Amino acid sequence: RVVCIVFDEAHKAVKEYAYVKVLQQLNACGARFRVLALSATPGKDIATIQTVIQTLNVSRIEARWEEDEEVKRYTHTVEKEIMYLEPTEDVHMGIRLFDKVLDPILNQIRERGGLRQAGLQRNTTVTSHGMRMEYNLMVEQRNDFSLKAFQQPVGTLLRAREALKEHDVRIARTKLIAFASSAGHNSSIGNKITSSKEYLQLWKTVVDGAPLPIEDVKRNNPKLQKVDEMLREHFERARACGKGDTKAIIFSTLRESVQEIVSVLQSAAPLVRAVKFVGRSTTNKDEVEDVADGDDDNATTTGKKSFKTKGMTSDEQKKTIENFRNGIHNVLVCTSIGEEGLDIGATDLIINFDCLRSPLRMVQREGRTGRSRAGRVICLVYRGQEEKKLRESEAQTRTLWRALRNTNGFNLAKNVPLLPEKPVLERRDMQVRRNEYRMSQIGGLTQKAKKKRKKRINNGKRGNGSSSALDDDNTSRSSGSGWRLTESEELERQRQFGTLHHFAKSSNHYLRKYIKAWKPHSDLRCSSIDRSTSTSRS
Repeated sequence: RVVCIVFDEAHKAVKEYAYVKVLQQLNACGARFRVLALSATPGKDIATIQTVIQTLNVSRIEARWEEDEEVKRYTHTVEKEIMYLEPTEDVHMGIRLFDKVLDPILNQIRERGGLRQAGLQRNTTVTSHGMRMEYNLMVEQRNDFSLKAFQQPVGTLLRAREALKEHDVRIARTKLIAFASSAGHNSSIGNKITSSKEYLQLWKTVVDGAPLPIEDVKRNNPKLQKVDEMLREHFERARACGKGDTKAIIFSTLRESVQEIVSVLQSAAPLVRAVKFVGRSTTNKDEVEDVADGDDDNATTTGKKSFKTKGMTSDEQKKTIENFRNGIHNVLVCTSIGEEGLDIGATDLIINFDCLRSPLRMVQREGRTGRSRAGRVICLVYRGQEEKKLRESEAQTRTLWRALRNTNGFNLAKNVPLLPEKPVLERRDMQVRRNEYRMSQIGGLTQKAKKKRKKRINNGKRGNGSSSALDDDNTSRSSGSGWRLTESEELERQRQFGTLHHFAKSSNHYLRKYIKAWKPHSDLRCSSIDRSTSTSRS
């Protein structure tokens, strides 16, 4: 019988997730049960939270922030810091070339009625996430599929531009090669883009001119320089303070970036022992799906490809986490797969190599530290688009928590209590018959206790002057009458306690201890004593 279900990470209760199917089956059986839903981040926006409420039949919301007194006493201090960095001139040049390639295509999309949402009015602010949301909105509201031909090629180019803005030229080069090998030759839009002189200039600058040696990449990427510097400083300070078990986690959205960070940190070994941790590989070893690309919280298989970026098998993932937990590696560089659900112990430093628009995932990242002791979270942010994305995430986080504090904006489920709010009580006198009671029903009566009891009775039979009393008592027990007070003892009892009426017969065994207490001062005695019966009744 199910009376209560506890869902951890309750924000996953959307679409076809297992939580949804479990509740559907229980409700189909007519079961009545409670649901306790737990989540550090209930949803990425108001609509998602409402979906979770509706799915789990939530009738009451209790929200606590890290600054609340109920939470403070159980948590450790987490120091948060944002480091703003300026992109290199190569990055600025690459962005300008991307804009020249994308401007004609984005203008054509506007002529077809697309890109009308706030934040998409300027071509320089259009993102792959915004493009995808715009397409979905046109399909849902107007049943308009006119942007379908633009979705894949333009989305791939936009992701390449975002990789350049938030990472470096080398990552953008990987995305651009992926575009040329797939979307660029599989559609009329892609062929039109790849044949333009703006695209050829972009290819020459980003692909042919990208620095390939890892040392050149580090010199041209301020984020990689800062990561290497901070980790060296962190572990040197920890070693000086005797904290040899300190660990750090670096989060990056792209698998290519994860591999790049690990390669750069190899120069800091053995002080910094970094290892990558990414999603599972697919059947195609050369081209796998980039699970973490974009800001879709539920992104799993979105058709977005990353060129020659191999994933990890389940055994490799387990081994990596075990080595990190045991201290063989002290830096874990991971994608979104490391944001939740990992048992990795104490982590003192979290570095966000890039920022996310989703407040849910940002909170999940920060929650990896400050569990067993004080921690530190550092966000590396490029000025410009990434800085704007961080501000949007912070603003959305504040909006969500205000909504959770005041739940009037949500459509909560009606509370159906397991018991009535005003129950009608009925009093009944219940009689328990002795012959329905068994010694085996008494908790703690083990076989060893039974043997001791039997031995005690047998010793009593062999003792002086007790055999007749026990034999008489056993006889009385076999007849079902039990022991009784003699006439003189009954008169004395009435003189001391008065007439007890119906209580007297059922409570003689309670009076027995009083009679035994009087024995040194009077001639009162019991005609027969059954120790085992007295013990069982008391």
